[in-house]
Amino acid sequence: MSTATSATVITRMESMPGARPRRLPGFGAVLRAELGRSRRTATWGVPLAVVVFSLHALLVAHAARTADGWNDGVLPWLNPYPAAFALPMGALTGAMAAWRERRHRAGGTAWRAVSPALTVASRAAVLAASALVSQVLLLAPIVVDALVRGAGWGPWPQYLLFALVMWVSVTGASTWGLALGQWLGGVAVGLAPALALVWSAAGALHAEAPSWWARPWTWAIRPTLPLLEVHGNGVSLEAGSPVWDYPVAPGLLGSAGLCLLGVGAALLGGHRAAKALTGARRATLRAHLRAWTRADGSGLAESAEATPAPVPAPSAPNSVQSAPDAQALRPDHAVLAGRPNTSERDANASQGLPQVVLDALATPGSRSVFRAVALGLPWRLWLILTAVLLGLLALTQAAYSAAYALPLFTLAGAPIAAWVAGATAWRAQADAWRGLVLRARPATLTAATLAWVMLLLAAALIPTWAIAHLGAPLFPTDSELGGLGAPVYMFMVTPFVAFMLAALAHALAQVAGTAVTIVVGVGLFLMGLIIDGNEVLVATPLWRLAPWGWIQAAGTYPERWGYAALLSLTIGLAAFAVSAARGRAVAARQHE
Repeated sequence: MSTATSATVITRMESMPGARPRRLPGFGAVLRAELGRSRRTATWGVPLAVVVFSLHALLVAHAARTADGWNDGVLPWLNPYPAAFALPMGALTGAMAAWRERRHRAGGTAWRAVSPALTVASRAAVLAASALVSQVLLLAPIVVDALVRGAGWGPWPQYLLFALVMWVSVTGASTWGLALGQWLGGVAVGLAPALALVWSAAGALHAEAPSWWARPWTWAIRPTLPLLEVHGNGVSLEAGSPVWDYPVAPGLLGSAGLCLLGVGAALLGGHRAAKALTGARRATLRAHLRAWTRADGSGLAESAEATPAPVPAPSAPNSVQSAPDAQALRPDHAVLAGRPNTSERDANASQGLPQVVLDALATPGSRSVFRAVALGLPWRLWLILTAVLLGLLALTQAAYSAAYALPLFTLAGAPIAAWVAGATAWRAQADAWRGLVLRARPATLTAATLAWVMLLLAAALIPTWAIAHLGAPLFPTDSELGGLGAPVYMFMVTPFVAFMLAALAHALAQVAGTAVTIVVGVGLFLMGLIIDGNEVLVATPLWRLAPWGWIQAAGTYPERWGYAALLSLTIGLAAFAVSAARGRAVAARQHE
């Protein structure tokens, strides 16, 4: 259809009696679109993790009964929520929302006449609604349990005010996670919760400092201390403590101000993302044009030196080999037997691949699955994290002693290293998984991946354990320990717990996605810290519910090390079986 004809049709339609001028979508329409795109995403999945946290607090309160008050003193057991759980989950929700929109190209709305400010405002409203649902789901199980047990409504103004403070704080964390996701992309999915966790821990550490007003990280947790009847370290308040008189309004207003700043940062990121999306097509065309001109220039010149030899398509089940009877590739897919041409090298270099991977990819011939899997693993990231772990343990050992370094190793260092290694190993293979399952069986690929992960963990955790145990006796004279010290039992059970956590993280990342893996990891970390890090709770049967801290439990009670090792191995093998069984199903669907 010509331009003139199109203009005539449009003019005729607009001149019809029933025709109305098209209006730009308002806030209500954009909000409905945002609600539709957020269905079955982390925006509404994270609040379900809050329910699990609430049930866990109830279970610990009823089992321990170490605090007096309403419903077995459950309110003090909620202290880890503002101190380590709420803000990371809020930041994760915002970062996942930004990543979702980037991967799905904003659902097509970036090419419509919708203001970026309107889109960000509706997204922030949905995140605020998600944060409100989280606070409702946090308190609902506790209140229902109290009513069933006959404890009544309890101090309802107290816990409702706590929910208000946390709603504002979590909404602020969500907006900052959204802003980081818009500026940094997928990196923010892991970075935003980590920064929020550090922010929360620093707030709990300095919540009672006289200069708290100059430390924004204390504004979220300081108002909750008198409401939960605890100090910043989680210890119940004693009578006459000045913490009882802490006002709620200053911290609440400060958190609201941080939330508004987060919305402003998200608005700036929204304008930047809109410009990037509208220019993406133009950038893609320029990249294709440059590649085409390079192929016509230098590529043809080098083709005179090396004769193109078509390589058959590899199809071996257990190794990347060339089948003798396979069909040759088409001429445009032929692979040179010599060195790759300039355009191929430039294309690979633009993807940021390490030189060792480029050399391996350019070498023709067969390659075992074990070696092939190693090429795609995030070795650079793992080396950086290993150096950070070693440095942190060394600083703790030098500044304090093994009494602090060993718990840091058992409750944080080793479990976090195993969890991150398993999750990032899958993330590095996720994009290529559909092609990998055509080369080898999922069970073989998973086994090779976990084998490399365990080799990495052995290289990282053995020297870390050696640094952490300096100063602690390995062979004490106390006969009750059987001649072996706590560090020895920790060392013996560490490989089994590390395998369990790495396999679990790999299976969760593969089947459920990155957001679920982060949420479950944070939840397991808090359970291990609350139960296995508590001298009273670790002595109870509750220690079996906190596999994250089984290394610490084996060091505290050496007779448990065999049970912990056997159960860890069983859970790890079950997770491996799930990964192997679901491998082809995951390849058949669009992951994340």
